[in-house]
Amino acid sequence: MSVGAGIGIGHFDQDAHGKAWRKDRFDKYKKYCYNCKWVHKYGYEIHKKLESSATDDDWNVFGTVQIGYDRLLGDRFLIGAFADFDFYKDADLTFSDKKGYKSLNGKVEKDNIWTVGGRLGYLVTPRVLVYGLAGFSRMSLEGKLDAHFGPANIPLSIDENVDGWTVGGGVETKLDQRVSLKLEYRYSEFDGASAKVTDGGHDFWKHNKWLVAHKYKEGAKLDLDDTEIHSVRAVLSFKLGGHETVPEPLK
Repeated sequence: MSVGAGIGIGHFDQDAHGKAWRKDRFDKYKKYCYNCKWVHKYGYEIHKKLESSATDDDWNVFGTVQIGYDRLLGDRFLIGAFADFDFYKDADLTFSDKKGYKSLNGKVEKDNIWTVGGRLGYLVTPRVLVYGLAGFSRMSLEGKLDAHFGPANIPLSIDENVDGWTVGGGVETKLDQRVSLKLEYRYSEFDGASAKVTDGGHDFWKHNKWLVAHKYKEGAKLDLDDTEIHSVRAVLSFKLGGHETVPEPLK
């Protein structure tokens, strides 16, 4: 069994789209007392819409911790299992739209990723291993959208753990009996997420013998597309267990 820690750089590819809308309708009614009927004066409508998109294609530095277990099959082949946790900083995506007093602001944050999987390797020398890996991954994804139509405010948020998968490969070099260095490339893909909120209401007031009726409908939607990540990492691993007196191949 081994434990390790390292650092890497990841390239994100993700699209985000946010939109918000509001519809206001005003109608006027006047009551004539001689027959006690309401007379309707045709109202008018106000439509407001905001929309914005953004693409994340930046590189972000991350840290990683890992635990693993390997076994040799014969003299050259190795099979193993691993679990690791990657934590990102500033892996954010922002977008906005503003039209007069109307504004829309959105933000997407990718905080951390964990992966469990297995690897299969071949010892090209007693100290150098080349390997491929595959596993199941999960990413913490948060999205926020805030739309303003004058005094009206529409908040919307997404806080989900989205599933994905990871494949990759690398080279591991044994530095001494317990310490080794991995250089590794990975490709990961994660599901998207979306959220929508709608609201509505009405109010009434009197103005110059007219009863004014106001009805409104509003809503917002946030769509986060699938996320693709290309990452490269270097991990220093330390093998647990008793002291080995005889040099052995990496395992």
